[in-house]
Amino acid sequence: MARLSISRETIAADVELLKVSGDVDAHTFEDLESAMTEVFAQGCYRLIIDATDVVYVSSAGAGVLMAATLETEANAGKIVVLNPAAATLDVLDLLGLTPLLTIANSREEALALVRK
Repeated sequence: MARLSISRETIAADVELLKVSGDVDAHTFEDLESAMTEVFAQGCYRLIIDATDVVYVSSAGAGVLMAATLETEANAGKIVVLNPAAATLDVLDLLGLTPLLTIANSREEALALVRK
């Protein structure tokens, strides 16, 4: 099991990026949830989740992502998942979540999509 690591970066006045590395599973999903809640508590609802280094996502991790997506949409914002690995996309596809998420392949694309 890969340990979860989350770092935060302000990439524009109205956009935050969370760089997530490792496994987002039943043991770590609350860490991701807390990081997103902290961003929302500061009034930012445009969030890019850089999933480049996410090794594994369980249904618990996907559930946190969907709850956060609903939170951002309720506050006129958006979440964009940046560069998820094939294994991550497979889990999201299996759960039927891919059509509900905004996915980008580059940081520039993510920044443009998060503001739409």
